Parts: sequence; structure tokens; C-alpha cells
Amino acid sequence: MNRDSLLVEQKRLFLQWLVFFGLLVFVLYLAWREEVIQIIWETDISHVTRVIAVVFVVATLHVGYRAYQLAREMDEARRLCHELDGSADVAREIVGVATEEISNACYARRHLYALCRKLAVADLDASEVEQSHLLGVLEKRIRAGHDMGWFVTDLMLKLGLLGTVIGFILMLGAVSSVEDFDIAIMQNLLTTMSEGMRVALFTTLSGLLAGVLLGFQYHLLDRGANELLVLITELSEVYFLPAFLSASSECESLQ
Repeated sequence: MNRDSLLVEQKRLFLQWLVFFGLLVFVLYLAWREEVIQIIWETDISHVTRVIAVVFVVATLHVGYRAYQLAREMDEARRLCHELDGSADVAREIVGVATEEISNACYARRHLYALCRKLAVADLDASEVEQSHLLGVLEKRIRAGHDMGWFVTDLMLKLGLLGTVIGFILMLGAVSSVEDFDIAIMQNLLTTMSEGMRVALFTTLSGLLAGVLLGFQYHLLDRGANELLVLITELSEVYFLPAFLSASSECESLQ
């Protein structure tokens, strides 16, 4: 594998989000050029679409930040797998650092530090250690913020329904204020009702599109979190524990 292919593999999650973000910006530019966005904003007197747009932009940038973080964490996990492959020196270095308080380390190193401390405190053999609890803590740490993202995704749909209700209220309010039925009044009534209908349809459309697009992005993040969790599990089971056993055997033989 050449250098460019390796770089793409390492940053694959972030690059996938960048492709999605680029397509999204292009579609929004086309909608702006065709004045679709201007029409929606000008006809939505409830301002719900503006709220949806602001929340959508903030959530999308959060997804991009998390995608970059997860891609970097996967790079660190792959690098540790390469360093620990057949090497006991790195395992000894990790065991030595595990006695200190590490807060800024990557997810993979923090998991290995916690595993070392568990082995030291419980005085267990490395082949008998159970990692389910540590992996559960690791999964919660990796997915921190994703639940809020899915909540925001659902909130987009709820805001769209709120705009629908507001639009129908505007329509019914116009009908309830009618006292006489002549041509001028009916024209005004139809105009007001059409404005309420546009509010209902545009806010519903905005909420549905924002919810679907955010759901796709957070699904991409969840896939990245799953891949990172698999990488760290493989790192600890296949690479670290054998290296740890080798380092422990060398220490015992020297004693």
C-alpha cells in the first residue's frame, strides 16, 4: 500500500464526511441561486425554518469535529497495533506509564492503561483477564455526544411538525375572522390561507430534510465509533496481551 492509499485509509471517516459536506454545500448553493431558500425564508412568518437551519448547521459542524476526532483515534489505534506487533518494549513502556495519571492520552492508550491497572490490582494472569466492563466504559466514552446528536435529529422532525401546526392555526384563524362573504373578502381569505399552507408545508419539508440529513451523519459517526471499538478490542486482545505476557516472562527469567 503506497503512502497516498495509506493516508486515505487512515482518514477515511473524516473524508467521507467531507464528501457529504461538499455535496450538501453544492446543493444549498444551487437552491440559493434558484431562490428556493429565499422563498422559504420570506414566506415562513413563523421563523421555524430559521431555527431549523441554525440548529442543523451547528449539529453538522459538530459531526465534522467528531468525525475528525474518531479518525485521529483510529490512526492512533492502528499505529499502536503496528508498534506492538511482536514487540515487548512498547508493552513495558505502557505498563510503566500506567502507574501515572493519564488524562490526555488517546482512547486506545487509556484503555490499555486501565487494563494494566486492572491486572496489577487484581493480580490476574493476562490470559484470564475479562475486559467486558472496561470495553463498556470505553464504548460510552467513544459515543459521548452521539445521544445528544440523535436527540437533535429527532428535534428537527418535531420542529417541522410544530411549523405544520402553526401553519394550520394561521389558516383556521383566517377562516374564523370572516363575517361577510363577498369577492374581496374571499380573495383575502384565500391569500391568508395560502400563506398558512406555505408555512405548514415549508416547515415540514425543512424539518424532514434536516432530520434525514442529520440522521445519516450520526449514523456515519456510529459506524466510525463501532470501527474504533473493534480496533481497540483487537489491539488489546491480539497485540497488547501477548506482548505483555512476553514482557512478563522476560522479567521472571531475569529474576
